Amino acid sequence: MPAITFNPKVTQVEEAVVVTPVETQLSVVEPTQLAVVERPSRNIFAESNIDASDLKIPRINLVQKVGNLCDKFPPGSFVFQQEVVLAKPGEQFAAVVLNIDKFFQEQVVYGSGEYGRKVRTKEEVEELGGTTTFGVVGKPYFPQGADITLCVKAPENISDEGETSFPFEFEGENYALAIYTVTKSSYTSLAKEIFTDRVYALKGGLHLGEYRIKSELARNAANSWYLPVPTRPKKYNNPAKAEFFAELMAL
Repeated sequence: MPAITFNPKVTQVEEAVVVTPVETQLSVVEPTQLAVVERPSRNIFAESNIDASDLKIPRINLVQKVGNLCDKFPPGSFVFQQEVVLAKPGEQFAAVVLNIDKFFQEQVVYGSGEYGRKVRTKEEVEELGGTTTFGVVGKPYFPQGADITLCVKAPENISDEGETSFPFEFEGENYALAIYTVTKSSYTSLAKEIFTDRVYALKGGLHLGEYRIKSELARNAANSWYLPVPTRPKKYNNPAKAEFFAELMAL
């Protein structure tokens, strides 16, 4: 079993806020033979009084044309913990999906500083007097979303300082855990594709495949914004690499 190697230059990371909407078409790649790796039973918290909820996992942002990040990074860039550019506009970054959790969150007035109520099921939405259907008069709207846990590969030519944020090493490549939150149309184009792959192309486990994600500019009559565009996995991880990601799933 390959051991997870930690980069000794680990520093504390800070959480960021995620912005995304989406619509895309994906190219279908027929899977080759996949190696199914069982999720390990090892629990690194077994001999302590902490659990996974005590971890502070960095977030990924897709930079839009509004907001604080566009003052530092080009719109259309993917940024890790508001510091490291994973991909500039037109580029892709590599990531393996370790987990995906669906939710419904109440839509509030943009810029109000308020956070909508967040629940896990449609039944809970109904108990709050809300609806998951857009445009229903007199009921708060709860669009669907998902928190996606990714294992992200460090970009090429990253600085030594930036590399400290990618503490997991496998065969000379550095990785980091990150949360990417998608809602509304970004849920449709990204989360639904991942859910579909979990049933079909990656039914042995999402950690068996690698995604490449880039941004594309979308427009409607009034606005334009950048969307995260995934591909179906172009590459399937060999058994040793799949086991490495499976161990990260157990953290």
